[in-house]
Order: sequence, then structure tokens, then C-alpha cells
Amino acid sequence: MSCKGRHDLLEDRSVALIGSSASVEFEVRTDSVILYLQSEFNHGNSFVITINDLYQGRFLLSDDEVQDIRIGLPIGQTSKIGIFKATEAATGNLLVRAIESKVPLSKVPKRSKTIEFIGNSITCGAAADTRTIPCGTGYYRDQHNAYLAYGQPEEGVLVREAQRRVKQKVGNTGMVVISDIADLEDIHPKEKLEVGNRLARMVLKKHYEALDELVESPMLSGIEIQKNKVYVEFDHCEGLYFEPNPESLFELAGADGIFFPARARIRAERVLVVSSKVKAPVYVRFAWGNTRVANLFNAADLPASSFSTFRP
Repeated sequence: MSCKGRHDLLEDRSVALIGSSASVEFEVRTDSVILYLQSEFNHGNSFVITINDLYQGRFLLSDDEVQDIRIGLPIGQTSKIGIFKATEAATGNLLVRAIESKVPLSKVPKRSKTIEFIGNSITCGAAADTRTIPCGTGYYRDQHNAYLAYGQPEEGVLVREAQRRVKQKVGNTGMVVISDIADLEDIHPKEKLEVGNRLARMVLKKHYEALDELVESPMLSGIEIQKNKVYVEFDHCEGLYFEPNPESLFELAGADGIFFPARARIRAERVLVVSSKVKAPVYVRFAWGNTRVANLFNAADLPASSFSTFRP
């Protein structure tokens, strides 16, 4: 068997699928197999079955009893079976207890290139220490959008900040910012095709070298402080511009970490930030809040990520 996503191998040789889209896949040449699946908790869990990468349906384990699911397969050929967790980590693990087959199972051949979705429980990672992220093989994801119902005023933006820091610190990763196509009243962006297009363009450029164009949003790369002025520098900063008549979403703070609104102007490919309330700036942040939507874009019309240089 081949396991992907957030999963754990248990002492009894069961596989615990933890995060959304975590999966077990295998190949087998037989006419049927029986899956023995269990939800960790009695409120149930959902999963998706694929055969030869074709969607077969979404199914519900309604309690925490082990259930056997028989799957008929095409006769006389090797079939690839996939079991995918279809609920968030907070719902509990989906346990693959056993797989019964008349013949041995085979591993799925490893792909040379993959795009893997790694789900999460939205704000459970807020303010997490991104230095503990144990991944380096690479993945691509969209940054969470601004949203009214996160709860505390900074829970959502703290998640976005953690995502930004992981993107910058972990090699072979990428992230697309979707604040310009999201809805403050819905955590799930309706413009899913555009989200997919942005991710695909990044993969085509970075992995396949099939594109030679700007495909990433402006990302904080550093700051330069000159007396009461802060110059903010970005990666992917070609053609920086603000939306017409924008509210400034930049803020400055001194050594005490208390932030005040600031004026912002574009100077070449940097942003000059000044506040009459902060004579000796130390920290700067942008679009900092659950419902603040970035108004700074680059030449590809991609919005800048929110950020803060302050770490409590």
C-alpha cells in the first residue's frame, strides 16, 4: 500500500488517515476486495473511493464500529484502488483496519511529479511555531482568505501569517494568495477554477519550466529603516500598484509593539511607510486582521500577502 497526506501507522498495522484527503492506495489483480474501515469516534466519518483514479462516490461511516465494504473490480486486469478521507482532522481519524483480497496487494508506482492537497482545521494552527514544520519534499496550497467568522480578531490572519512563513522557510513549496477572489462571508472561495489556475501556473513555471511570466504574489522579503521611514521590500514585486483611492493597510510600531495606522507610497519596487504616531519604527505589518483584504498588487494583478514583522 501507498499512504499520502497526514497519516499514522498504528501498532496493529492499521493506517490512521488524519487530515482531509489523506489516502491509502494500492493495486490488485482480482475481481473484488473487502475494505474494513472504522471511524475513530461514534459521530462518524466520510471517505471517498476511487478505482483507476475515477471517483466512485462519497460514503459515510455512521458510527465507530468496524464496517466491511465490498468493492467489485474489472475482471482480468490490474485495478488501482484509492481510499481518501473526506473530512477534516477535527472529526477524528479514519482507520483502515484491514483489506481482504484473494491475491497480494501491490504498491502504486511512485509518480515523478505530484500536487498534493493537505487539509487543515482552519485556525488550529494559529500562532504555531513554523520552525517545527517537518516537511521539505514540497507542496502547494492556497492561503486562507479573509473571513468574518474566524472568531477572535486575529485568528485568521495568524493562520495566513503561519502559511506565509512556512512558504518562505521550507524549500520546494509554493502558495497562492486568493484575497481578491474570496468572499468575507464564506471561507470556501467560489472562484475555484481561478485558484486552480494560479496553482497550476506556479507548478508549470517552477517545476516544468513551461512558463516565463510572473506567477506569484508579492511576498515580504525584508525592510529597511531610515530614521522615521520604513522601506518594505517584496519578492515578485514587478509593477507594484495600489487599487485606486485605497485605504492604507500598513501599520507601524516602535519597540513597544503598539501599532498605529501609517501612510504608504510606492517608491520604485518598494513601499515607503511612515506614521506621525511612530517616530522610531521597529515593526511593520500589512492587511493585519481577519477581514482585511489586500489592496497592493503586482503586474500580474496578484494581491500581496498579509504579513507582520512583529513576533510576540
